[in-house]
Order: sequence, then C-alpha cells, then structure tokens
Amino acid sequence: MTARRHGPLLASRRSIGREQAPPPGGTVARTVQKAIDTGEAISVGAVNLVKNTARAAISGARDVGAEAGSAAVAAVRGSIAAAREIGGDIGRISGRVVNGTFGSVRRLETI
Repeated sequence: MTARRHGPLLASRRSIGREQAPPPGGTVARTVQKAIDTGEAISVGAVNLVKNTARAAISGARDVGAEAGSAAVAAVRGSIAAAREIGGDIGRISGRVVNGTFGSVRRLETI
C-alpha cells in the first residue's frame, strides 16, 4: 500500500509559458483528440461563414431598400410635377374657353 500525501495536490508541474507536453496515452487517444480539435476548428469556421453571409445579406437588403425608397420618392415627386403641369394646362385652356364664351356672347348681343 502506498503512503498518502498530506498537503495540497499539484494539478500540473509544468511552468507557465512552456509548451504543453502531449497528454499521456496511446495513438488512438491522440488521434481522437486531433479529430476533435479539427472538428472544433471547422465548426468555428462554419459559424463565421454563416455570420458573415448573414451580415452581407442584411447589408444588401438594406441597400436595395434604400434604392427602392429613393425610386419611390422620385416617382411621387415626378407625379406631383406632372399633376401640377397638367393642372396649369387645364387652367390656361379653361381661361381661353371662358374668354371665347364671353366673346361669343358679346357678338350675339350685337346682332
């Protein structure tokens, strides 16, 4: 039987800042650990890819929305300008019609 140690147990005897020694174990344990580390790296890369793609899509949608808004504002402004011009034309024509009507009435009064 071995003697029990009294006092604190040390978790590791390696110095801070030194390269960590490979964990004790066989080839299978190292291979499994390497596969896990590789899987973690791939999953982090996939998450970053999805995140960056989502950001780009949102930015593109925002740009398209801004362009659509600008086009809508331009269309409304163009419609207002056209309505104003049409209204002016109608006003000028109606003025001429009224003047022509009064002119005809004056000519009829002289008969």
